[in-house]
Amino acid sequence: MKGHGLLGILGLGLLWIGLAVHVAEARAYENAAANTSANTSANTSANTSANTSEITDDQPLHELLDAEAARLVAQHNTPGAVVVWVQDGNVEYQLSHGYGSLRDREPIHPETSLMRIGSVAKPFTGLAVLSLVDEGLLDLDADVNGYFDQPLIPETFDRPVTLRHLLTHTPGFDDFSIGKSTRTREELPPLSESVHNLLPRRIAPPGVFVSYSNYGVLLAGYLVEQAGGAGFNTVITDRIFTPLQMSDTTYEPWDQMLDRVVDGYFRVGGEFTEVPFDYVKDGPAGQMLTTVADMTRFMEFVTTPGPLPDEQQALKEQFLWASQIQYTHHPKLQDGMGFLWTVMEWNGHQVVAHDGGYPGLMARLMIFPRHNAALFVFTNTMNSWFISDVTGMMVDAFLPDAPAAPPDPAVPPDPATPSAPAATEPAEHFDDGRSLRDFAGHFRDTRYSRDSMSKIALMMGMVGEMSLWITDDGYLGMPDHTGATRRLVRVDTLLFASIDDDYHLAFREEGGQITHAFTSGRASLERIRSWERASLQTLFLILALLVFIGIILFFMIRLPVRVLRKQDARLGGVAMLVLTASGVYVLQMLLLFFGGLSIPVYELFSGFAYGVPGVFYVANLLPWAGLILTVALVFILIRSGRSTVSTVPPALFVLLSFAYLAALQYWNLCGWHF
Repeated sequence: MKGHGLLGILGLGLLWIGLAVHVAEARAYENAAANTSANTSANTSANTSANTSEITDDQPLHELLDAEAARLVAQHNTPGAVVVWVQDGNVEYQLSHGYGSLRDREPIHPETSLMRIGSVAKPFTGLAVLSLVDEGLLDLDADVNGYFDQPLIPETFDRPVTLRHLLTHTPGFDDFSIGKSTRTREELPPLSESVHNLLPRRIAPPGVFVSYSNYGVLLAGYLVEQAGGAGFNTVITDRIFTPLQMSDTTYEPWDQMLDRVVDGYFRVGGEFTEVPFDYVKDGPAGQMLTTVADMTRFMEFVTTPGPLPDEQQALKEQFLWASQIQYTHHPKLQDGMGFLWTVMEWNGHQVVAHDGGYPGLMARLMIFPRHNAALFVFTNTMNSWFISDVTGMMVDAFLPDAPAAPPDPAVPPDPATPSAPAATEPAEHFDDGRSLRDFAGHFRDTRYSRDSMSKIALMMGMVGEMSLWITDDGYLGMPDHTGATRRLVRVDTLLFASIDDDYHLAFREEGGQITHAFTSGRASLERIRSWERASLQTLFLILALLVFIGIILFFMIRLPVRVLRKQDARLGGVAMLVLTASGVYVLQMLLLFFGGLSIPVYELFSGFAYGVPGVFYVANLLPWAGLILTVALVFILIRSGRSTVSTVPPALFVLLSFAYLAALQYWNLCGWHF
């Protein structure tokens, strides 16, 4: 919407205000509040856990961190926050700040308060999978359909989907969010039903590119349940949580435990709205609850150098296996995917990490293997800026001068696993006569819903798009993280290297055509046609709606004017069809607008997790009425047999109507795409 100004605000306000979706890990909304809130800043470092108070070796540093954390909490206006730093198996810093419940003025208690950590749950699901793989109960490279009596995944492509694909976010599934959650435990279906009911369409062969998939982790969790011979929560508790002494961690909280859950909040209009606790149908991907104490035990486990007790040593080897790069788009690219871990560099440090986001929470778990260090940050509102600022504060405090510790011996990677990318100097130019125009164009992040109305997240700017162009001096150009032009030269068939910094860009080709661009080992973008760009589509829909509104206003003014002039105010067939079709299109957007207002904002930001409002079913049938009216208009114009100036406006309206209907169909706003 940027750049369209007031016109864009008015147009999309009538179109799909509030229908923003998939605000999660990397898509959290910007919390712009900078004023201190009494609700969030009164309870300061007095709530620092006992572990922190016992640390005295560097007390001035801890006092400085306490003060800086308090400042960030106030700056970002977060209700409550947790920060933990563990190094060499020892807790170096731990802070619980603010409130777990604004209503009761209750702090976050490290030993008892249960935090919902969103997608930080995924790596734990991955560890459960690997523990079963180690025992031969699951096979990373077997067709997952082999675990079902009847094949679950359609044979859309020749290549089968395997657990390796599920654990590296490369199964090639479409994304989907509508109806993925329930308000009560009683409504929550078993995993055996969810893997069938939530199955998305396959959009690409597996192993081709990374596209974050909650469903893939749900399916992996269901296989844990099947191979483990018990419910998912029972299996992961027995295999992961019990050996690590994480006794208060669960994916299935009992009703008695809900009183201990940290309340989540969503900021609307300067005030916090409490987000009720709910249940996600893809539980293995994000339903985990834990305490500060339990998460600290996990961090101690992964950062302790040397041998561990027997019941933990096998888990440590599985963690080391999972935390290596298991998939990357190209060996020269930065970053990659472990088994449900992101492996990357952060400010020059190698990091194994995962973020979690959901309305009412934001969490981050980062492990620095070369320093035997780990960081956990949590806040009970969706605020990625706070998480990022705290991460920078902690890394600057503990790692700038820390010598890199030799990593623990890791499990050798699977022979089929791509090795970690190595940084190299750009090679000489590669030239096989292919034009740079083949690589220039427009690209879109691959994670979005192609089959549901939540696709409109693209127009809300929640799914990234990128353009590549040919610069004046003959290079392939792309924007860097500051927006400046980065110039790239071709150094291999499908690989480019920057002449401005240490960066590589890779491509995928199919049938002689470039289909994808890979900006890192874990980030993929699909090629789109120029007219598919969200900015152009948004502008067209806004202008079309304004034309339809203008037509309605014209006839509203025309009627009294003709009556006052004692002229015939009746409308002919053509005019009536044009007016009615315009009214239908505007009515649809009004119904979507008021339907969006009928539900809490945090539900919109979860992607209609409980389903869409009933009025949407009516609204998205209206375009079919518009189609019928437009076809009738075409029929009348053809029957008239006239080719005069008077037929030009209705003919132009026909063209506009068909183009508008095509756009609605493209955005899944024509029919029930829920």
